[in-house]
Amino acid sequence: MKHIYPILSASLLFIISGTNAFSQEIPYRPVAIQVFNPFIFNPAIAGSKDFASLDFLFSSLGKSNSELLSYESRITGKAENYSNSPGSPEFTNLGLGAYVFHISDGVRNNTGLNASLAYHIRLDDKALSFLAVGASASVILNSYSGEPDLARPAKKTSYPELGTGIYYYSPQLIAGISAINLLGNPIKPETLGFSHTQVSRQYIFLAGYKIVLSRNLKLLVEPSLTLKYTQGLSNDASSILKPGLKVYAGNFCAGTYFNDFNKASFFIQTNYNILHMGAYFELPFRSAYFRSPLLAELKVGVDISALRAGISRKNHW
Repeated sequence: MKHIYPILSASLLFIISGTNAFSQEIPYRPVAIQVFNPFIFNPAIAGSKDFASLDFLFSSLGKSNSELLSYESRITGKAENYSNSPGSPEFTNLGLGAYVFHISDGVRNNTGLNASLAYHIRLDDKALSFLAVGASASVILNSYSGEPDLARPAKKTSYPELGTGIYYYSPQLIAGISAINLLGNPIKPETLGFSHTQVSRQYIFLAGYKIVLSRNLKLLVEPSLTLKYTQGLSNDASSILKPGLKVYAGNFCAGTYFNDFNKASFFIQTNYNILHMGAYFELPFRSAYFRSPLLAELKVGVDISALRAGISRKNHW
């Protein structure tokens, strides 16, 4: 536990610091990124798992669709063996992450390319606790098809983005702080209009703790809390606090993530040999589902490291 106090202190400084920005995060969908691919919000998480994974997420909300393809891996090689299991790979201190996303609402299209690099520092002799630092770089492509009836011309723009983060993880505890969209929006506020997606700096704190309920049944729960501070917004409690809960039972995982307190959310995920699949849904509280768009997101992934090794590792999260 002593390793987590510096992270908590840095987190508070990170969240209360900052400068002016605008109103939206990139990528802001799929929402299930936070559940299935958290390294996208904190590059230090890249490579924190002992396997390489290729994931595809698809999201549908009314007329808006989004897709995200991501890759995450810990680089293997001639390094100190962090595992006592025979035949386990040896890992270096470097983790890699990359993704490409596309968001479209029929008028605007956003496409982003990202690469992340993390360095993992072992904190104990048994290689169970690590502290990682990471950075990421992105290129955002924005395309506006125009609306001639409203005298709005088509326009295309592109701009870079940067992110950074630190992350502590052990078998029971995870905690991290990150900052994304550090460059903000290079487009002047008075010229944003309808042809651009506004971009905000965001500071994100994540903490979670696994509680073992039954080792024989491989049953455990993981409550978590995410704090998102977006500069330029009111940042009331409902927009900052994002609690979540995961329940693991062998190869199956289910839970909830409160991205929006006006909606009930739930997700499921399962591992089957080298495949892992998941789904995330949000249902409105205050209106019938047929009157409001239903958010539905699907995920499918491949454990590439198991595919290469010709082995299947169960309970791989």
